[in-house]
Parts: sequence; structure tokens; C-alpha cells
Amino acid sequence: MGVPARRVQLRLGTTWTEVLDDVLVRNPITIRHGQADEAPRADNAAASFSLNNRLGQYSPRNPYSPYYGLLGRNTPVRIGVQAGPVHWALDNPGDRLTTPAAAALNIAGDLDIRVDAASDGVSRDQWMNLVNRWGRLADQRSWRLSCSFDGLLIMDWSTDGTAGTIRTATSRVPCWNLFRDRRTVVRVTLDVDNGGGGRTINFMVGSSLTGPWTIIDTVVQAGTTSIYAAGSTPLGLGVPADYGESGPCRVYGAQVRNGIGGTVVANPDLTAQTPGATSFTDSAGRAWTLAGGEITDYRIRFAGEVAAWPASWDVSGRDVTVAVQAAGIRRRLGQGASPLQSTLRRRVMGGATLPRAYWPCEDGSDATYAASPLPGCGPLVTSGWTFAAGQGPAGSAELPTIETPSSAVGLVPGYRSTGEWRVEMVIRCDEVPAGGYLPLMEIHTTGTVARHRISLANPPAQFTLEGYSPTGTLIYGPITYAMGTATPTAWGRIILMGRQSGGNVEISALWTTIGGGSGFFPISPYAGAVGVVTSWQSTPDDGYQGLQVGHVSVWDDADIDQYASADHGYRGETPAQRIYRVAGEESAPASIAGGADSPGAMGPQPIATFLDVVGEAADLDGGLLHDRRHTLGLRLRGRRATYNQDAALVLDYAAGDVMPYLEPVDDDQATVNDVTITRTSGSSARRVLETGTLSVQAPPDGVGRYDTSLTLNLQTDGQAEQHAGWRLGLGTVDEARYPTVRISLLASPHLVDEVLDLDLMDRALLVNPPPWIPPDDIDLLVRGYTETINVDQWDLELNCAPGSPWQVGEWGDPDSRADTSGSTLAQDATASTTQLVVATTLDPVYDHRPWVPSAGPDAQPGQHPLDLRVGAEVVRATAVDDYARDAFARTSASGWGTADVGGAWQEVNGLATDRTVGSGLGRITLTSPSDLQRQQTILGDLADGELTVRFAVGQTSTGGAVLPAALLRYTGVNDFYRARVHAETDGTLSLSATRTTTQIGSTVATGLTYSPGTLFGLRVRLIGHRILARCWLAAGDEPGWWQLDETVTTSTIDTGRVGLVASCFATNTNSNPTVSFDDFRVISVQRMTVTRAINTVTRAWPAGTPVRLAYPTRIAL
Repeated sequence: MGVPARRVQLRLGTTWTEVLDDVLVRNPITIRHGQADEAPRADNAAASFSLNNRLGQYSPRNPYSPYYGLLGRNTPVRIGVQAGPVHWALDNPGDRLTTPAAAALNIAGDLDIRVDAASDGVSRDQWMNLVNRWGRLADQRSWRLSCSFDGLLIMDWSTDGTAGTIRTATSRVPCWNLFRDRRTVVRVTLDVDNGGGGRTINFMVGSSLTGPWTIIDTVVQAGTTSIYAAGSTPLGLGVPADYGESGPCRVYGAQVRNGIGGTVVANPDLTAQTPGATSFTDSAGRAWTLAGGEITDYRIRFAGEVAAWPASWDVSGRDVTVAVQAAGIRRRLGQGASPLQSTLRRRVMGGATLPRAYWPCEDGSDATYAASPLPGCGPLVTSGWTFAAGQGPAGSAELPTIETPSSAVGLVPGYRSTGEWRVEMVIRCDEVPAGGYLPLMEIHTTGTVARHRISLANPPAQFTLEGYSPTGTLIYGPITYAMGTATPTAWGRIILMGRQSGGNVEISALWTTIGGGSGFFPISPYAGAVGVVTSWQSTPDDGYQGLQVGHVSVWDDADIDQYASADHGYRGETPAQRIYRVAGEESAPASIAGGADSPGAMGPQPIATFLDVVGEAADLDGGLLHDRRHTLGLRLRGRRATYNQDAALVLDYAAGDVMPYLEPVDDDQATVNDVTITRTSGSSARRVLETGTLSVQAPPDGVGRYDTSLTLNLQTDGQAEQHAGWRLGLGTVDEARYPTVRISLLASPHLVDEVLDLDLMDRALLVNPPPWIPPDDIDLLVRGYTETINVDQWDLELNCAPGSPWQVGEWGDPDSRADTSGSTLAQDATASTTQLVVATTLDPVYDHRPWVPSAGPDAQPGQHPLDLRVGAEVVRATAVDDYARDAFARTSASGWGTADVGGAWQEVNGLATDRTVGSGLGRITLTSPSDLQRQQTILGDLADGELTVRFAVGQTSTGGAVLPAALLRYTGVNDFYRARVHAETDGTLSLSATRTTTQIGSTVATGLTYSPGTLFGLRVRLIGHRILARCWLAAGDEPGWWQLDETVTTSTIDTGRVGLVASCFATNTNSNPTVSFDDFRVISVQRMTVTRAINTVTRAWPAGTPVRLAYPTRIAL
């Protein structure tokens, strides 16, 4: 394969102009996107190439250039390659492809919609249109298929064309592939009458417009329905004509069928069209017309801006060039950027309607008055105000503190009356005057009431309203209101509204605590005129302590509410919502692929630069904020759209897909095992990896401490724990890194389609690695790349991070498995054995669950097989059971025979006839001498372990206790540990531990009493040489604490068999006492039937070799 045709275009005026003929081949086109190796944030997208400027056409100030007046700073540029199928490439949010209304499209019944498209996210209004017949302005709504910014497919329809009859069904399962800039086929069917008195909507994904299909969600709603079918609205792909949302990036085709799987009534196949066409007729006879974008077989590899045109030449003057350095929009947005103003000021001054007067009061500490950002509005003249002296609400910069006595007067520029007005401000006061009401502020108007006065008093928190005529006559009030849940000591808003209602004036007041309670206080109408506001004045009397006021505004609309949410800095927004809003305020195009959920809820927006504001949103989300590839703009590849991807690119090393040199790096550059997350202006949480190969333990038990701390703008302190845990997981990936992977598309042309679809934060898989590195597939996450294109070169160098942390658990997914807290081989394993003995690591406090069994009382069907990693070998466990268990569901008059699992019972001391099995019990009869220990063991040596058993004594002990017990680390008749129960002569049960016959420590009372034949439970845990045990009535609840806790310190035993034993103290006088056992289980050690060498590795492994899930599930943020 040769290098495909290339495109280098400049947008000169409104036209894309091809300049490829002037691109010098001696310097390749180089494109960079995303992050460099382990960089904290994405770099600006960049492209470089050289232009032949011998004729001076690329010198912006050259009057003889054909591009004179068109070239300049930040001229748009795009670079593409001719590869992949023909498609419709959308360039702007309003682009659409339509076919006129037709009778065949008037479908009132079952509907089948299919779309083959690709997108890098949702760029406007938080949702994306795919295909529709939807006319809003003329009530011509039929149906519409769209996708929300959180990946959910949405089906809307109307039964009569109006907004009042819109019905909606939303998939509950995201279709993230739509946002991964890769070709994706989706299908939605609407069954208007499912035969059960309802309607059914199926959401599906497929491999082509004809299937096969996988249902991702089914929504069943009550009531049958119909679709408005008589409209004149055209059928369209992309955005409806009277809407402003976004469409996808590329469309390859679509189908609309009358009936589910029915007649195709529209079939725009873009892959069959001629590049450059602006209209075509599909196989169903529909004539389609393009309105924006282009039908093309080129794929855009870079879209950016050229900020400068540096010309250079040699001494001959014959070699004149311009070295173009283009960049994405992030470069421009970050150039000389001033911090964004407070959210309150931005909201008040950024709306479609501006106030008549506005004084933010965010002036500097040396200010002598409060300036207004409104042209023509004079300052708020103050006395006794100290500016920037106190913290404002979350949506404001610092605000003044106000002494008493003090004064402030703000004059409102004249304006024509609209019959209503609104005056609003933020306020707090440490101490409100006690006793009587003291004036706080007045609003002066031209109306019947010339002065509206607000006064406060405490306790309880109350305020009064009074209205005076121009001559000082009281028109209304004083009217007193209790503030209820609103409190003046917290930041709040005071709002006074006036409306003309016929010959009367309606005045109402609202006091709302920012982020809290509020109170609405209407006043009885009075006759007269409402007038217009002429000034705001404040002369608070003595008694107000710690008074602060700011963001005083006057409006000619009583219902406008520009302060809402902005007053608390938009606290509670998700990162996606914040990026959308701030980018919209700054007119910066932005696309979101995967909105965040509750762990991503943000704190107040800071006063910072635009890129810092959106950057901290991306940091909190955990995704990647970067320049878009196919068009100018920002894009957040969200964390949720990065989880659990299929591989977008599969590279076969053995087939030569990877260029030299693939170099794994097994270093500590990305290691972080101690993470502290601090909420901005809040508390913190810390997560530490205490055990394991990458733990904070000193080598060789760990790697030592690698700590980090990060401040995130979280909404609540409780979120910090989740974020610390997630970042701890990212920093403790026990894998080699492959920071750079190189590909030549000329050498591997079969990869072209996959590489064209490959996007930042996509998953790549490297299979069949060379034999000198581990044989497992290498799971990678592409965080950046450099692309080099020339007449004889098309290479990519991928910047990668481990991809495994992004494969997270999903509830209900059988492949989402939690790993154990640690397990090892309990016995040596040969290279050929197919049965492994595996021990779960035990803890004295916490109950660590063993591997899910496939047999026995705790069996969980459907959970097997499961892949495990033993050392470096992956094995497939097809069966898992206890190391030993016995329910004694057999009959034997001499000996216990063979356990259900574990083999034959080994009997020591006494006669075989002393052991019998029957009635679901294994019984030991203590014939004379009754103090002789009758021992029953299972072959095979173990170290640590945990066993449970039920037991009963057949009589009340006389003379001395009868002693049922568990055997541990048995190596011979005189070498073992024992956890024994004392069935005392007084009818009580107690516990003790022994090393052979020597008791360790004291006897511990359990608080239990026994009677002959009553079953009790016994659990024994052995960790190192520490013996823990507890006993309980089998018919009752097991206690959650250890009653016995003793440690053997002399003549210790490292390994041995497990089993049961019964005996008596020598003083016992019972005749042939009996002890019965049931439900014996060794639960912390298990036997696994396995298939070896799943990853081609096979060898012998010693006891102690770690055993874990081959592909453990990680918990998502």
C-alpha cells in the first residue's frame, strides 16, 4: 500500500482552500494529540509542515498574495487523508441531511430506526440528534432518535405533533461507542401495541444496518400509543431545522422501516455516494439534500489554527518557506488569559437581558467606591465600607464589610417603565439588632411609594417592610415577617419585586439563604403606580455587626432570576455540566464524551482562568480534556466512556504490526501507593496500599512509600475517599509499562481502518508478544500519539498507559469478579498437576472469603470456570471445593471411611470400632482408657488454615470434662496443635488450646451450657502459631468475636495435617462417653481442578506462590 492522498486546507474567508501542492515533502507533516508519557494533562494538539512561499502567497501582508486579507493570525487549518469508506462529515452543529415529507414516511404504527454513525461526543445542549422527523415551531413533531451526553439513547414521539403529547423512552444502558469516534450502528424499535395493553421500545447495537443485533435495553410502558404521521416535516439526519443542538461527526447510513423489520421507506447509504455530492436519491426513492458538511472519503486527522506565518529564505532568495506550526484551540484559549470573574458577576452580566443598574462590590481593598460594569451606570458611592475585607458567598469574590454608621447610594440610569421591577442583592450579618427594628436599606422609585424600606430585628430573625410617599406619608406597613428557615447570619439574597396590576401595585419580598431555606412575603396591593427604580440606598443604624452586602442589581423584569445557582458557584454540577456551561459562556466549542455521576459532583467554580476552570473539572472526572481532532474545539473524554471498552486497535507483534522497538519499562515512574485527596477548602481522605508487591512495606515485602496529594474541587468531603481509592488503584498497577508503541501503516495497511477510528483514551491490545517478555496480551490505554505523514511515510507513535485499571466491575456481569484479599499455593504444584491446593490469606480480625466454590454447601452455580494467575501462569479453574469436608451422610460400623472431599480418614489410637458413622454423624466412643486421644486426620500438610465443625457430647460429664477438639498441624501422635472444647461437669462449655497435651494459656469460659445430644458449632483459625476459636449453639447465631486467642511460642510446628480428636480428662468417670461430629469443613484451603497453561506458561510452582484472579475486577469511581 502507498501513502493515501492527503489534504492540507486553510479556511480563507468561508471557503476551505487546498494548499497541498505547496507543502514541501522534504519535511513531513507531523501531528501530535493528547498526552506525552505520563504527563498530568493533555498537551495542546499541534501540527507542523512547511509551505513553499517563493511567490509570497503565504505572507499575510503581501498585497500581491492571492490570499491577501484572508491570511492572518489563527487562520483555521485541517489535515486529512483519503482513507476509509465514503461518509457524510458534519462540520458545524446545525449541519443536516434531509428528504422531503412523503406519504411513505407517514408512519403511525410500529417504527424501526437504524443509524450507522460515529461521534466524539455531544457538543451542545447536552444531547445529540441522530435521525428525526421533528418540527418544533409548527407543531409538526413526529419522532426523534437522539443520544444524551451520558450515552443514553432517547426515543421521543408525539401522538398529535404538539409538545403536550410527547412521549419519551430512554435506554438505561449507555452506548458509549457512539462517543468513541468509532463507527457504531444503533437501532431502536417502537412497538406501539405490544398486545399486553402497553408499548415496547427496544434499544439495540449491531455490526451493520442489517444486523445481527444485540439488545442493550428494553423499555415497556403502560398504554398503547401512536405516532403523529400527517406532518409536513422532512425526514432528517443530524439536527432538525429549528433546533440548535449537535449531530454526530460522521454518518455512514441510516434506515427507516414501516413496522419492526418491515418495509424500508428511507435508506440513505452514504458509503455508496460520490464524494463531493450535495444531493442523491436512495434505494427507497427518497431524494436527499445536504445542508452543511460534506460527503467525502477523507478523514480529518487534525483541525486547528495557524497563529503565525514565519517566512524564511536562503541567501539565493530561491528557497522561500513558511514553517507552519498549527495548534488546537487550547493554545489560543490559554494565551494571556485573565481569570474568569465570579460566577455571580458573569451570570448577571452574561444574560440576554442586562440589569438597569449593577454594582458587584468586588472592588479591590483600596477602592473608595463600588464601580459598575454597566456602561452608563455610575458607581455606588459609599462611606464606612471596607472593600475586599470579607469572604463573599461561593459565587462571589471578596466583598466589603460595612461599619455603622455608614452610607451607600447608587443612582439608577433613567429608563422607560415596563410596569414592574426587581431589586436584588446578597447579604449577611453576624449580628442583627436586638429588640426594635432598625433600617437597613431603601429602594427609591418614581411611583406612588417613593421609598420602600427594609428593616431587620432579632430574635427571632424578622424583617419589616414599609412604603412611604414622596412627602413621607406611610402607604403600607410596617409589615413584619418571620424569616423561618432563612437566616441573616448566613449568606442569602434579599429580593424586592414590584408589579403594576391594573390600578394597583403588588409588592412582594423574598429572603433566601444561599443553598438553604427561603421565605416569600407578599404585601397587600395598594392603589397607585409602581414607577421605576431611581436609586438604592443603605444607611444601616448601629446594631448591625459584621454586615456585608454585594451584587446589588436593579431590573425592569420582576421575574428574572439571574442569581440562581450562580450565587453558590454552581455547586453540585458534574464536570461535564461545568465544562458545557463555562465553554458556552466563553463561546468556546466543547464536546463531552461521557458525563460524570455523583462521585464527580463539583464544589463552587473558582475565580481562575478558563483553562484552569475546565481543567479542574476534567481532573475531577478522571478523564482527559484535549483538543478535538476533526473540528476546532475542546473535548472531554470522560471517565465513564473509558471504562470497559472493547479494544479499538489490536496489534499482533508476531505478525509484524509493531515497529521497532517495543521496550517495556518496569520502573516506579507511575507508582503511587499512598494517596491523599483534599477537597478544596474542605477535609481530606487517605488511602494506602498496606500489603502486596507494590505496597508501602519496605522491599522485598513491598516497594516502600510513594505518596502523593491532590486537591480536587469536590462538592462534599465524603467524595474524597472514593477518589483516593481510585487513584490508588491507578498508581499500583503491577505491570510493566509500554509508554511507546510504533506503527507503520504502509507496512501494516490492514490496520488503517482501526487506526483512523482510534481516539484518545481508547483501548489497544497487543497480542502475541515476543518470547522474552511475559506471554499475556498487553492491555494499553492510548493517551496520546504522534502521526507522521509524507509521500513515503505514514507512521504513528502511540503514548500509552496500562489499560487494565479501566476494566471495572459491572453489577450483574458474570465476568465481573472480586479478587480475594490474598491467596497462595498451600502445597507444591508440579508442572503437570491439574489439581491445586490454594490457601486464602487469613486475618485475626476480618473474615477473608475464599474462592467461590462450585460444589458443597456454599456452591454458586454459573460462576465457573474462572481464570487465575499462579505466579506467571494463567490457569482455568473448572471446579473449586473445600480442601476437606464431610457431612457423614453414610453408614459405617468400624471407622469413618472416606470423607466427602479430602480422602480417607486416618485413624490413630483406639480401635476402629470406636469410630462409627450413622444418622448424619461421625461418632467417637471413648472406651477405656477414655483419656486416650482418638485422632482422625486428613492426609496432606497445611500451614495456616480455618476449619468449622459441629459437635455434640452424648452425656453430661462426670468426674472430669469430655474434650471434643480440632486438630491442626498434626505431624505425629505427639506433635500437633489442638483447639479443644471442655464439656465441663457443671454443664458448661469452655475452650482451651494445647501444643500436644500441654495447655497454652488459660481455659476460657464461653457462657454456654450443654445437654446430651445438643449440637454446637466450633470455628478454629490458625495464623502462624496463633490459635483462635469460638463456640456457639448450632441452632443460634455465631458470635463475631474470638473467645479463645492463644499463641504457641515453644516447640512450634510449621505444617501438618488437619482433623478431629476426642478424649477425656483422666478424672472422667462416664462409662464409654461419646462425642459426635457433623459438617466438618476446611474452608480457607481449597482444592481446584484446573486447565494449565492458558497463557502458554507452564512450570512447577512451590507452596507460597501467589494465586489471584488473572483479570481482577476493579471498582469504578
